[in-house]
Amino acid sequence: MSARLHITDLGCREFVAVQDLQRRLVAGCRERGQPEALLLCSHPPVVTAGRSTAPAELAAARVSLERAEVPLYLCERGGRLTYHGPGQILAYPILALAGPERDLHAYLRTLEAAIIATLQDFGVPGERRVGQAGVWVGEAKIASIGVAVRGWVTWHGLALNLTGDLAGFNLIDPCGIPGLRVTSLERETGTELTRETVQERLADHLCRLVGREGTWTPVEELSLP
Repeated sequence: MSARLHITDLGCREFVAVQDLQRRLVAGCRERGQPEALLLCSHPPVVTAGRSTAPAELAAARVSLERAEVPLYLCERGGRLTYHGPGQILAYPILALAGPERDLHAYLRTLEAAIIATLQDFGVPGERRVGQAGVWVGEAKIASIGVAVRGWVTWHGLALNLTGDLAGFNLIDPCGIPGLRVTSLERETGTELTRETVQERLADHLCRLVGREGTWTPVEELSLP
């Protein structure tokens, strides 16, 4: 029988609140064997900086972000600067990797595969780029990936651009790439898609690819330390 993965829709929540929730779930999974989880959400406008962000990048970003009144937070994930906004779907898998699963490069490719499969469901051809985590549609990036692992328990994850204003990406050099073009699923399909429809497909593909049985669970019912 597949392991159970508790899927929780948090709606739109502040980044720091979801980061704290992830930390608590990781601690429970590592120290008490509590269940694995998949958190789905969006964030109010925010920029996060991963471990590979250079000091010069941070300094330049702070100037433009303070002017735009967009907060900037350092975080534990890999990668560099990225923007999050209400039009995205964030997926944060809290998974206890065991045995052959303990291959972080393979795990990153699994997240990319889940995004590509989701895009295919809506007729959009997503693709990888060698040496750059994430998913592209043509020359534009549609999804970013940055993960953290603590005691072989994963957290952070992926951000898929669904809809809305993408201008926040212009405040930074996303992923350290000046002039990076970004796109969204709505822009590529020309169709208005609900967040619930897309995130359900994304959750289904993630569960299938990581070999877990997904069950939708209210946040109040998650086991927290």
